[in-house]
Amino acid sequence: MHLRLLLLIPAVALLILGGEGLYHAVLGRERVSTGCQSVNRERPASHNLHLTGCEIDYAALGVRGSDAVEEVFLPARPAGSPAPAPLVIVTRNPAVLAIAQTVVGAGRTMSPEQSLPVLQKAAAIVAPNQAVDGLVRAGLIERWRTRRIVSGLTGTAVAADAILIDLEGAPDFIQPLIAIAGALLLAVLGLGLPRRRAPDANWKPVVIAPVTVPHPAVLAAPPQPPPARSQAVLLPRLLLLNLAVGAGPDAVESAPPLGRRDHVIEILRGVVPDLVVAADRRTLYREDHSLRIDLGAADTVATAVIEARGEPGAALVREILLMIGWRAFAPKTGLFVSGDELAVMAALTRDFP
Repeated sequence: MHLRLLLLIPAVALLILGGEGLYHAVLGRERVSTGCQSVNRERPASHNLHLTGCEIDYAALGVRGSDAVEEVFLPARPAGSPAPAPLVIVTRNPAVLAIAQTVVGAGRTMSPEQSLPVLQKAAAIVAPNQAVDGLVRAGLIERWRTRRIVSGLTGTAVAADAILIDLEGAPDFIQPLIAIAGALLLAVLGLGLPRRRAPDANWKPVVIAPVTVPHPAVLAAPPQPPPARSQAVLLPRLLLLNLAVGAGPDAVESAPPLGRRDHVIEILRGVVPDLVVAADRRTLYREDHSLRIDLGAADTVATAVIEARGEPGAALVREILLMIGWRAFAPKTGLFVSGDELAVMAALTRDFP
């Protein structure tokens, strides 16, 4: 009974989170145009927005990341409004990250006077012509994260109930469906466990007199070693692409190259130091077989093919995507895959002894 509860409780939690995520993804299928002034008065019905009349408060810029800037948070309000910003625009645009790194990163070298025009340039990239396209962060977990992020931004420049908008974000159907599939799997396992039958109060053991029968000596079979665990499940092959977050699958064919072979190897080994480089410098791999990267035969690497096994491999791919800023594309599904989605897939396909 206890084991059944241990399976059903996370199944219910995954089902709730997956259902909520699917609901918000459906709400964001079509992009709705509205003004920043309207968002200031009431929350939009759709999560997929084209906002106009937005003024970026670049002086209140916030970042996530200690040494390297991973995300940039830019408060936005209706143009000319002195009120606290009702919006916070979140971007992982490589150009904006590079600009923010020079101003507020660990290796910053600019004075406040020098940084002012640089921050204005970042704001111009995020909201050209005071317009923003993005997806509102929604859901139980995202709302909790939003409160933490908003509370860490500068003073009273941001409203306490501000909403976060991922620049060029798109509805995510994959992660909620994975959560629902995991919930159904756990539910089937939990409900399929046999019930423990209660002992019959009227049952009495039958006593049988022992009978001595001679038996020939039988040699016990030598103990057999336990079966070895199967190798971790191989996750779908992925293509590493040098594309911005807002680019869709139609941009895969025209993606810029990752760089020269030696430079790409240096970047990848900077994130995963124990990668072994093959003699022909085409393949990089870990000795535990959790990760293998094929750079192809050309000296200029257009894309790299990644093969990852189990949760260790998924964690390494997530680190590569997070630290370098490249994107992972799954040719089998025709969709981009994030590091978090790979971690969920690896957890659901974990081998059991």
